Amino acid sequence: MRYFNVIILCLLIVSLSHAQEGKDRINAKTCLQYLRTYNLDAIPKQIRKIEDRELAAAFQFQYEFLTRGTINDSLSIDLTNIKNDNFKETITFFTYADYLNFRKQDSLSFQYYRKAYASAKKSKDEILLGETLVRINNYLRKNNTRNLEMFHFYKEAYKTVVKDSIGRFWSFYYDQIYKFQERDRNNEKLSKKDITALMQGETILPDINFLKGKYYQLKGIVSSHFQEDYESAKKNYGYAIENYAKINYEYATKDHYSCLYNQAIANVKLQHYHLAIQQFLSLKKSDQYTKNSYIELNSNDWLYQSYKGLKQYDSAIFYQSELARIKEKQEQLKTAIAIKEIDEKFKVNEKEEQITELEGTNKDLEQKVYTLLPILGGVLLILAVIFFLYKRYKKKSVVLEEEKSETLQKLDELKEVVIKNHIVLKDKTKVYIADLLYVKADDHYLHIFTSEGKNHFVRGKLSQIKQELPPNFIQCHRSYIVNTNFIKRINKESLTLISKDTIPLSRSFKKNF
Repeated sequence: MRYFNVIILCLLIVSLSHAQEGKDRINAKTCLQYLRTYNLDAIPKQIRKIEDRELAAAFQFQYEFLTRGTINDSLSIDLTNIKNDNFKETITFFTYADYLNFRKQDSLSFQYYRKAYASAKKSKDEILLGETLVRINNYLRKNNTRNLEMFHFYKEAYKTVVKDSIGRFWSFYYDQIYKFQERDRNNEKLSKKDITALMQGETILPDINFLKGKYYQLKGIVSSHFQEDYESAKKNYGYAIENYAKINYEYATKDHYSCLYNQAIANVKLQHYHLAIQQFLSLKKSDQYTKNSYIELNSNDWLYQSYKGLKQYDSAIFYQSELARIKEKQEQLKTAIAIKEIDEKFKVNEKEEQITELEGTNKDLEQKVYTLLPILGGVLLILAVIFFLYKRYKKKSVVLEEEKSETLQKLDELKEVVIKNHIVLKDKTKVYIADLLYVKADDHYLHIFTSEGKNHFVRGKLSQIKQELPPNFIQCHRSYIVNTNFIKRINKESLTLISKDTIPLSRSFKKNF
């Protein structure tokens, strides 16, 4: 009878455990639905109903990130405690991928997005699979230059789980983004059919302010970038701004700020300089200004152009100097980051500590040898062993010394390349390496072409200037050296740069690419 009661108790505990897991899954699905509809106010109450620690932590992270735009230094999720549960595994993996993505660990974050996708497919839960694919596609549309074909695969996979107006909008949105990125990569213009397809998006827009903002922001980009219709661009950015402004949470702030910036650019293009200046000066007061290095740098360039258009040259010169100052500050920051990465890669400090430790060991061994030398009789064997150990440590010390010397030499070479951010031409002109597109030799003279459109013609040899440039400058022809950072496409007999310049690529130098 006693054993029977124990069995009944165990079965009851297991039954209650499974019942709680079922409740957690229902509450987690409700949280997912609130996330995809941007009903964030309802999420905290729902999270409190979830007893599973990893699931609750995952949704708490999603909520705090969307509402505040910040994350904790560490994410309290145990990745080892999620096996044999595809539903929980998927949510945990894509949350961890979001965390890594925010920390700028792009390649590692994509690995976890793919793990989440594999688990979501096993779960056969369409809502879960859809939310995973939304995250993957949003990641790939921002990192499309690496693999546009992969973006195509995942956007098509998303179409298989579309069930409602939100899903239809995201599917339409990804199709348009893919199409525009493909046209841009191939230097093609949008056709009338492409524009008509974009206009049809208004017929499927859900009544969600964030999605409306996304749609009109996309129309603004197309109007300015592909059609150069800045009046339409300004109007569409305005609609996007109106919708983003209705959202009180942080997740819309970045897009809102970006639309304000692009609307100000449209005003410059339309020569509405006074209005553009007001907008750019207002942007500089926002806390988003220093968070976006691209906008921080280029706002000063647009202010320079606006004041120049108004012929207010004192103000124009001031913002031109601000542009140079911020550019130099950002170059210094890049240099500091690069040097830190070099130091971490070679672990110079660690090797120095190993050498110091070995030197201390050698000194101890030497003292022991000198102490034992007078006692020759019965300790000859011990002496031989100690001598052997001494020689072995000495040899290891020499090897480490050589490794340190070689490492430091490489470190100095790399630091010299990183720190040297400009070259000085024979006519004393300073040219920033980051702006240098390519160099063309013409008899005993050199043409220097930069991304800012400022070109130089000086006396010199290609072989001499090549020695002054870092490794990312590669000779592609007997008369050309090109900055590989600006290469957009490698063709059979030429290189196409981001600036749309075409550089010849000879057969003898093609192996360098």
